Amino acid sequence: MNDDESATDPAQRFIENLWFAALHSKPLDAVTADIDGFADAIEHAPAGLDEALRAAAAAPGGVVALRSSAFAAAACDREGRIIAADASFRSWSLEPGALAAAIRNLSSGQPSLSAIVDEADGRSIAVAIARPDASRDWPLDPVVRGAVDGGRAAFAILAVRPPSSAWREMAVAYGLTGLETRIATQLSHVGDLRRAAAAAGVTYETAREAIAGAMAKTGARRQPELIQQLTTLASGDLATDRDGWRSLADMFDLTERQARLAWSIAHGATRSEAAQAASTSSHATKTDLSAVYAACGVSDAVELGRLAGEVEALAALAGATNIQWSTRADSAGLRGRLRFVRRRRGAGRIAVEDHGPRDGDPVVVVHSPTTGRHLPRVLVAAMHRVGLRPITVDRPGYGLTTPAADEANPHGEASADMIDILDALGLDRVRVLARGCVPAMAFTAAHPERFAGGVLLGPSKPDPAARRRDGLIGAMTWLVMERPALVRDFATMLMRGSTPTHIREVARAIARHSPADLAALENPQILADLVRAAQQAAIGAVGPISELLEAPISPITRYSQAGWPWTIVIGDRDPLHTQEDINGAWTPVLPGARVEVIVGAGRFPHFSHPDIIAGVLRAAGEVD
Repeated sequence: MNDDESATDPAQRFIENLWFAALHSKPLDAVTADIDGFADAIEHAPAGLDEALRAAAAAPGGVVALRSSAFAAAACDREGRIIAADASFRSWSLEPGALAAAIRNLSSGQPSLSAIVDEADGRSIAVAIARPDASRDWPLDPVVRGAVDGGRAAFAILAVRPPSSAWREMAVAYGLTGLETRIATQLSHVGDLRRAAAAAGVTYETAREAIAGAMAKTGARRQPELIQQLTTLASGDLATDRDGWRSLADMFDLTERQARLAWSIAHGATRSEAAQAASTSSHATKTDLSAVYAACGVSDAVELGRLAGEVEALAALAGATNIQWSTRADSAGLRGRLRFVRRRRGAGRIAVEDHGPRDGDPVVVVHSPTTGRHLPRVLVAAMHRVGLRPITVDRPGYGLTTPAADEANPHGEASADMIDILDALGLDRVRVLARGCVPAMAFTAAHPERFAGGVLLGPSKPDPAARRRDGLIGAMTWLVMERPALVRDFATMLMRGSTPTHIREVARAIARHSPADLAALENPQILADLVRAAQQAAIGAVGPISELLEAPISPITRYSQAGWPWTIVIGDRDPLHTQEDINGAWTPVLPGARVEVIVGAGRFPHFSHPDIIAGVLRAAGEVD
């Protein structure tokens, strides 16, 4: 065996293990189990690694975060007879054979989507049906769970039915008034604005004004889109599904053209816009939509919007390999207030969490490329203790922020979003705490008048060629910078594999040489916060992929800022760099910046040393 063949042996072994792990929907197991083999494959066998990554990225599944209280549950026997149901499900009036046809469509394995009809009002209800083994992670009422697990029922059933509290939370996030919320809620129930006005006890004109106000605040172009948005978001943290029309087609036996038209109408398009997008005539569109309404059991576009929202939530549930159920409970005073801000330059919403207090000095925390807006509670508490007000923003394509119109310019789009957020919150200048250094510096370079000082937390060396290649972070950085053709599939695999177990294993692999990091990761609360933040990035995965693709062509060196009030904070056990060379590496980019080294800290000092981070940030600048 020659030297070249010997060198590629570890790479080939890793690739074979990655293929095997991908077949079992656990590709990240192969990465965390053999970091050195992963690095060897990047260097010596990029073509073979490319094939394995492509297969892992193409596997079905992904991460979805849903609100357990937004779903009604039941269990039925093989003939479709209801054996047990929770109070929400029992509120519907179903004929005895309503579930029989849906059960016949159920194949083995994954849950199936179908529709049933409420006899009382004739409206269609989207449901997901699964056998007991496929419903283990569903939030079933104890009585329903007992019927399924005890063998008395053959199938579990879930339907979307967000409680009023979920609607109120979304209304607050969008800044809707009480009347706007009431009218929108009634509209989702009855599908017609005149009936919604009567149910709410107001005149039709008052209802029209209220719904127009709600649409203006949410960015919805038409009533169906408003109801679709609120229904989907009240069900959980869901990215917009661009291929959601496929689920609609499967459920109601629609043609592709009919399903695409229906999806467009439900998401705010006019008939003429939907016809143009489908390259069809207005007459054909009218005929197709009549067929859609009949097949879906709805009478108008508003009801279609409500149904599309339900289908979107259930399709995410049915296709996920990792479902995270949330009750939205959190430690008192440490959970941020979710708010949506409309983009001023075009369609879309920006998700922001303001952790208060309102009289604290505002700090925008810029998340890393592989996490979203959620902050560790230990860091929030530390910042509160020194009078700071943490504010986090999902960048375009992350979490609940809609993707940017120009996905090839993620940092420019993120900077524009930041200005929209600061203006909406009435903030002139802010401090910045950055785990994502490139987007933070891109923003401050573009808008220095809004920057009052900040901290770069654990930044890697600005010159990719000088970075250490050992460890998982080093290997991942090397892949991004040296093998850009592999980035999309690798990022897709990484995001889809973001189960709590894999997130913990990846974090521990990154922190393997840092006792402080490893100790922090033993804290259940810190782990829960890390998982939640990582899964916000995984929802949709559009943002992380666009930023990683941009990394080789948008180096941090282009945002040099001489004399600006930046402080670089690193741990002396950080695996990406050594204390000895950090000063020299960053001096050309941030001349005059202070460097603070936290003894004993590693890659996650915001977990292990939050009070030190908060103290440095407190001294980083004063807001006028």
